[in-house]
Amino acid sequence: VPGLIEGAHQNVGLGHGFLRHIKRCKFLVILLDMAGTDGRNPWDDYKMLLRELELYDPTMLDKPRLVVANKMAEAVSEENLKKFKKKFEKTGVVKELRERQSFTKPCIKRRQQVIRAAYKQFIQAESIA
Repeated sequence: VPGLIEGAHQNVGLGHGFLRHIKRCKFLVILLDMAGTDGRNPWDDYKMLLRELELYDPTMLDKPRLVVANKMAEAVSEENLKKFKKKFEKTGVVKELRERQSFTKPCIKRRQQVIRAAYKQFIQAESIA
């Protein structure tokens, strides 16, 4: 869910069009900047994102989600990830991506593998339930 900004539920930025797209998804992947670029804390970004989803449609919070920690090569990222995991213990899986060049083909392939594995776990849990 990269690209969702504060006020999206009021049609700010990509707004309702993007939120309608997210609503059709069965499984959400939330990419979070663990380095805190732009002076923001990752946990505040996560809370804002969840708030925007809830304000648009509260049922969107029922969707399973995977939080992917991004910018893990930055010095502060490891500490921020620890804090994030502590604050959101029940959030589910948090996967770390530590590559400096996260848009190279090998990194994208690893990211896809992580997401596919999490989605398979979700599908298996759905079929059991």
